[in-house]
Amino acid sequence: MAHGLELRVPYLDTDLVHWAEQLPVEFRLQSGPKWLLKELLTQLDGKKYAQRRKEGFGLPLGRWIQTGEADDWLSFLNRNDLVLWEHLDPATPRQWVKAQQAGKADFAQEIWNVVTVANWLEQH
Repeated sequence: MAHGLELRVPYLDTDLVHWAEQLPVEFRLQSGPKWLLKELLTQLDGKKYAQRRKEGFGLPLGRWIQTGEADDWLSFLNRNDLVLWEHLDPATPRQWVKAQQAGKADFAQEIWNVVTVANWLEQH
């Protein structure tokens, strides 16, 4: 990634930020960096969320491919002049796309990786 920014929208609330700034650092970090958030969540009947393991956030790429919503994005792989094809046989990624579109297999992550590398190679 050339540039990246991760943020949590609730933390952008200026009233919340000003309130949190008033808390002594020792209080904010007394039981770890997220203890206060977990405690508030528990009090708001969210104990199961406060205690669960961290989860990732995935894109519904497989569904987009199957519904045709990603067709424009995937058409990039039909080009025969991609730099990537100098290093990789285009038949395999194209087969992945067809299998994904038909709902016969889940190659969404592989397709994402190939398109990402292909785009990067074209730009660099």
